[in-house]
Amino acid sequence: PIPNPQSPGKYIIKLLKIKYFLIYINYLYNFFYKTFKLEMSKNDSMEIKLILLGEVGVGKTSIISKYVYDYIDEEHKSSISVNREEKKLIIDNKEIKLNIWDTIAQERYRSISKIFYQDTQILILVYDVTDDNSFNELEYWKNSFFENNGGDDVIIGVAGNKEDLFLNKKVDEEKGKEYSGKINASFAQLSAKTNKKGIEDFIMKLVTKYLNKKNKNWELLEGNSNREKGIVLDKKKSNNKKSNKGGCCGGGKSKNDNLSEED
Repeated sequence: PIPNPQSPGKYIIKLLKIKYFLIYINYLYNFFYKTFKLEMSKNDSMEIKLILLGEVGVGKTSIISKYVYDYIDEEHKSSISVNREEKKLIIDNKEIKLNIWDTIAQERYRSISKIFYQDTQILILVYDVTDDNSFNELEYWKNSFFENNGGDDVIIGVAGNKEDLFLNKKVDEEKGKEYSGKINASFAQLSAKTNKKGIEDFIMKLVTKYLNKKNKNWELLEGNSNREKGIVLDKKKSNNKKSNKGGCCGGGKSKNDNLSEED
């Protein structure tokens, strides 16, 4: 005899069971995959605090603005506050969140808080190549930093800004290199007005130097900016970003920035 076919309702129930089973499997897969990916992301990411120190008007804020936004405003005046910017770097498929701190005119009153110095991994001492006094005060800022921070793993850079004003230069390159060598710092002459790449290369050099020192497994080449992709996350402002008039740069012909290989 011909068997009676099963009712359509039984087939529907079976299909629903299979559907919900597949949904459950997909849920488990997404849950464990996202959890694993999050843990891997934590392991492959790092935050680095970088601060710039130097006299008023040397162009610290302009250097940061050029690096993060490719823009500087030469007209605004200084205000008293602390400014922080963020920039994400992808280096060898690893995420680096760079927190860049700048004192805005507080250096005029030597009133920088100890909190500003704490947990810093990279320090950039900035001077104006057209101002002897700004160079002479670098030692004060270096000592002030280490008295309040005391970190042994801090990477130091020395930057002579306003290189585009080379016709008015008072601090020659050799003098900057000599001082950098004494404090075991990397050195560069920069122009926040005319050469963003020089700033990018210098910061990249300091970041990779820190990573090499912190974790040998990174095996990065210092100054290899071809391995970097800079992506602005968002700007964090404590106050308006201001710098003295002419604080970044001024007129004059542009000149290629120079990076020293002294470390």
